[in-house]
Amino acid sequence: MNSATQNATPSMNASATFTESTSRNKYDQQPGHSRAEHQWFSHIEDYITQQRQPAPFIWAGKTVRAVNMVSTRAAGKLAHKIWFTPQNRPISEADHSWLKSASQELLSYKCQAIPLYQWGAGPTVLTVHGWGGHSGQFRQMTQALVKAGYRVLSFDAPGHGLAEGNTTNAEEISEIIQMIARHQTIAGIISHSIGGLSSHHAINNGAKAGFHAVLNTPMCLTHIVHTFKHQLSLPSEVIDQHNALMEKKFGPDFWPNYDLRNQSKPIPQFFSYDDQDHQVSPEVGKTLQSHFPEADFVFTQQLGHNKAVRTPEIIEAVKAFIQKNQ
Repeated sequence: MNSATQNATPSMNASATFTESTSRNKYDQQPGHSRAEHQWFSHIEDYITQQRQPAPFIWAGKTVRAVNMVSTRAAGKLAHKIWFTPQNRPISEADHSWLKSASQELLSYKCQAIPLYQWGAGPTVLTVHGWGGHSGQFRQMTQALVKAGYRVLSFDAPGHGLAEGNTTNAEEISEIIQMIARHQTIAGIISHSIGGLSSHHAINNGAKAGFHAVLNTPMCLTHIVHTFKHQLSLPSEVIDQHNALMEKKFGPDFWPNYDLRNQSKPIPQFFSYDDQDHQVSPEVGKTLQSHFPEADFVFTQQLGHNKAVRTPEIIEAVKAFIQKNQ
């Protein structure tokens, strides 16, 4: 059996009702949420609690719960700080060599140096990494696109890869994408994980891109918060404090801005999800396939969350999607 299945039919189970959701209200137990969205919250809880969490998540959760025994407000602030602080993956020697081979310039964003990498010549494709990731993760994808006649741009978000800073958020990453798009003609974007939500937000807010390939991206920010809650085993009152701080920082109505289902500018889309992704349920892809029947979909097996950007089947599918939509 091939590890990739294109345009698979959504499974006929309770998840099909998830497509009713519009995600236009606040998080979790708010009464304005639809029944479908509450079903999603239950699904995420079941899905994430079945996964083995990495040691940093376990220890972070223990620390927040210990603080919560003294002060819920303080625990909420600590969870809020953890939320904005990426844990960077190490850059392999091969990825580092690839980054060094790029033409590079430094962007200035909020007094932080953000490396912008460039390879090849031709129509420009921008890649956007996920949380804790870096531009080197797209090495194999970029090599294939350069060989096919494309120019590829990548950047390390604040606190990621070789960029300055210690913290960032989806809005900042979106602003950097929009900044790049104002000075470059972008044919389209390839994004991974949370980078997909930031890219989607950037396109909805005026960044010109002719297509968007979305790899292993959560449905929306509210689902990420719910995932975060169960990855760290946090009490609901702590998450309520975190959400209150989020709304204080970004405004009470910002949640729908980070939802793949809310598209203000229809463009060709490609989505990829995996059945062994321990962070994003493959049901997300099946729901989006019902929501965007005209989009291209690939469902893979046993790749997990991070391997899609490096896997030949996905690289070839993305390349074919780009060539089809040029």
